[in-house]
Amino acid sequence: VSTFIDFCVQSNDPDSSAKTYRMQFGFSVAEAFGLRQFGVALLTDQSLRGMPLSQQKKIEIVLDGMGRGSQIAQGLPSPITSLAYIRDSHHFLLLAVSGDRCLGILKGGVKHLFMLDSQNETHEMDAMCCLDFYTHETVQRQGIGTRLFHAMELHTRISAQGWAFDRPSQKLLSFLLKVHNLQDFKPQSNNFLMSDAAIRLWGAEFKQYRRSKNHYIPDAYLLPEVQESKYLGETGFTKNIHSEIYSAHQLLSVLHHCAQPAGRPKISRVNSLNFWPCPEAKVGLE
Repeated sequence: VSTFIDFCVQSNDPDSSAKTYRMQFGFSVAEAFGLRQFGVALLTDQSLRGMPLSQQKKIEIVLDGMGRGSQIAQGLPSPITSLAYIRDSHHFLLLAVSGDRCLGILKGGVKHLFMLDSQNETHEMDAMCCLDFYTHETVQRQGIGTRLFHAMELHTRISAQGWAFDRPSQKLLSFLLKVHNLQDFKPQSNNFLMSDAAIRLWGAEFKQYRRSKNHYIPDAYLLPEVQESKYLGETGFTKNIHSEIYSAHQLLSVLHHCAQPAGRPKISRVNSLNFWPCPEAKVGLE
């Protein structure tokens, strides 16, 4: 039986009516995701493998609640984030959690897309995508979304400037303009939005993939490698859960769970789910 504690808020959005959103739960969300108290957790299909069913049940409750919150906030016909979706796909989910609360989610993954540039030229690509983004109405404009974006950049080593965004809401578009200076997207028939520069660069990358069969991240969006120890914490609390951290020169084929060509860096495993974008990121999550 679900142990949700209903957290009712009046939405500030004039286009939506009052709804019941799920943010607080009758158990420690942080502990369910392997954190002591607060942080940004990473969930993948691989981290779910071998996880005790009791732990999966708690995670399912959290994902069901946040998935419904995202659905309502975006006016979607059904939730697009759930435990079953993460388990059965190669996508990943980042969650900002604090004690018994889940403050926000960011789902990402690689999608095969056909995108039009500003000259109406079609570009085929396998690109990193933001597939679902939601922060609870009571904690918006407090930096939660920025921390989630930073954690996804850290995990993928790909700048948000180079992502595609699936059916972005007006709030997300405003966020992208304010935080990442992304604007003037060309409407697409597949409802994904991407900067014109990113469309051209990912398209060029896919053309070389056709020749070499190796997927590379466009240099313009490849982030410098960082010392993972600076961003990972509380590893002793995540003995049963594993996440994958990739080197700076990873291949997109790794994100597809394909084999890496010879001579490329190996995947390193870190016994933790916890990402700290920066030391001050704890502020507001306590």
